[in-house]
Amino acid sequence: MHGYHPPLGPNTPFAGLIDQGEPSVLKLTEEVDAWLSPDATVQRLLERKDELTEGFTEYALRCRSWDGLRDPALNLQALKILVESAASRRKKLPTSGRPRVEYRWRLWGG
Repeated sequence: MHGYHPPLGPNTPFAGLIDQGEPSVLKLTEEVDAWLSPDATVQRLLERKDELTEGFTEYALRCRSWDGLRDPALNLQALKILVESAASRRKKLPTSGRPRVEYRWRLWGG
């Protein structure tokens, strides 16, 4: 199971499903599963691409605390999809310790 679960408050995509009885529980489960999919994470990354610095890292995504981009496993899956689709590129940079992995947008000048 994923480590991040979206909040279920009045201003969330799931707000209309809360307190509607048992039939909505299945619908809510489907909505949460869709929210926590790699494809949905890719979409959220693309929506925020202009807010990311050139040479961003997965850690930088989590530090921003953006909804739906707090789960490292989902972020890495989404970044892998973007790299495989040629929308971004992955570059491993040497450091004095563990190598730094950066991502750059390809289709938008990166």
